[in-house]
Amino acid sequence: MGNIVTAASVNISNAAGGPALVSSTAGTIVNSGTLRSSSLTAPVVDLRGGKTVFENLGTIVTATAQSVAVAGSNADDVILLTQGEVLGDINPSGGSDTFRWTGGTLNGSLTMGADNNNIADVSGVDLSTTYHLTSGNGTGNSLTFDQITARGGSFSADDLSKGVNLGSGWSIINFANSRWTLTDNLQLAHSTINIDGRSTLYAGDNVHPTLAGGTADSLQVNNSGTLDLTNSSGSPGNTLDINGSLASMGGQANLVTRLNDGGALSNQFTDHINVSGNASGTTLLNVRLDAASSAALTDRNRNGGIEGNEGISLAQVGGNAGQNSFALRDGYLGAGPWQYRLYSFAPGSSGNNYWDYRLAN
Repeated sequence: MGNIVTAASVNISNAAGGPALVSSTAGTIVNSGTLRSSSLTAPVVDLRGGKTVFENLGTIVTATAQSVAVAGSNADDVILLTQGEVLGDINPSGGSDTFRWTGGTLNGSLTMGADNNNIADVSGVDLSTTYHLTSGNGTGNSLTFDQITARGGSFSADDLSKGVNLGSGWSIINFANSRWTLTDNLQLAHSTINIDGRSTLYAGDNVHPTLAGGTADSLQVNNSGTLDLTNSSGSPGNTLDINGSLASMGGQANLVTRLNDGGALSNQFTDHINVSGNASGTTLLNVRLDAASSAALTDRNRNGGIEGNEGISLAQVGGNAGQNSFALRDGYLGAGPWQYRLYSFAPGSSGNNYWDYRLAN
C-alpha cells in the first residue's frame, strides 16, 4: 500500500473514456491537480481498488453535476474535501466510510452507501450548490453540520430551489453552531436529531414540517438550541410536528401568537408544536405577540376557572410529560389589563399521557 501525491492535469475528452485517476492499491492519495472528464461511464477518480484515504486540494470536474466524481471501494474509505472544487457526485460505495468536507466547493452531491456506521462531517462550507447529502439505511450512519447556514429537508427528488436533499437514510443528524432552515419534512431511517446550544432549526415559512424516524413515534430530538417557527411568513399559524420524543437540555422555541379569548380551534391564531411521544426537560417558549392581538378574557364560560378547552394551545404532547415540560421564558404575556400565563392540562387522564399547554388568563 503506497502513497500518491499528484499535481497532474488530466483531461478525458471521450464520453466513453475511463477514469482520470485510478487508486489501484494506494493507501493514501492527495490530489492538488486538475482532473477533468467528459466520460459518462467512468468516475473521474476511481478508488475501487481497495481501502483508501483520498484528499482533494485541487479540481475535479465531471460531465454533469450528477456524474460520479469520486467512486469509493467496498472497504472503509476516507474522502476529504479540504480545498479546491468538485463538480459531480461523491460516491463512497460500500463499507463504513468517512467523508469530511472542510473547504472548497461541491457542485454536486454526496451519496453514501447502505452499510453501517458511515460518517459525514460538513464544516464551515457553502452548501448552495449541493444537491444532496444522503446515506443508505444502515445503522449508525451520522451526518454532522458544524458552522453551517443552509436550508433543505427530505425530498423525493433533488430540488436545489429548496436547498439540500438530506434523504431518509441517516440514523443521526447533528447540528453544531449551525442554522438550518427546513423547507420540507426531515425523515431519518433511525432516530436521533441533536441540536446544540449554538444552533437553530427554523421551521416556519408555511412549511409545517414533520420530524420523523424510521418507525412511528421513534424519533428522539435532543434540543439544547432553538426551534424557531417564526422565520419568514406563516406566523401566527406555523406548526412543527415531532413524530417521537423531545428532550430539552436548556432548549427553547420561538413562536408568534395572537392574544385573544381563544377557546375553539377556529379562534386560535398561533404557532404550535406537537410532540407525539414524550417530552422531558423544560422547553422555554419565547412568544412574540402578533400585531392583531386584542386583550380578552379567556374564561369563556365565566365560571372563574381555567379549563382545558379554554385559552390558546401552544404545545401538545401525546406521551409522558410534566407540568413544566413547556414554560414561558418571562413567566407571562401582558396585553391590556390581562396577564396570560401558560397552564398545563392532561385531559387524557390515562397515566401521564396527553398534555396540552395553553395560554390563558
